[in-house]
Amino acid sequence: MHDATRVRIFNQSRLTLIMTKSQISSLLIDVGDISNGYVKAGQFVQAKVGDSKPGFFAIASAPTSDNNKQGTLQLLVKESGETAELLCKLSPGESHYCPM
Repeated sequence: MHDATRVRIFNQSRLTLIMTKSQISSLLIDVGDISNGYVKAGQFVQAKVGDSKPGFFAIASAPTSDNNKQGTLQLLVKESGETAELLCKLSPGESHYCPM
């Protein structure tokens, strides 16, 4: 018996807004149709920048938020770890990746 390799495909997404206070950043990201799957509190997304290791980030916006209906999600990210630091250094309009 051998283990099957799991392949995760990442979709390009864009940062639309970033606000930083201390070491916590509020990121508003345009994820397109991925936001339709966000229907209950406590969900998270995987994201990465370039070839960085994917990180897991909690979705801060409410499931019924108007942002979600427009294809965007809000993440609160603590600048700790390579991927989180890279996400927090992005400028609005720059790309990162979320799974499809």
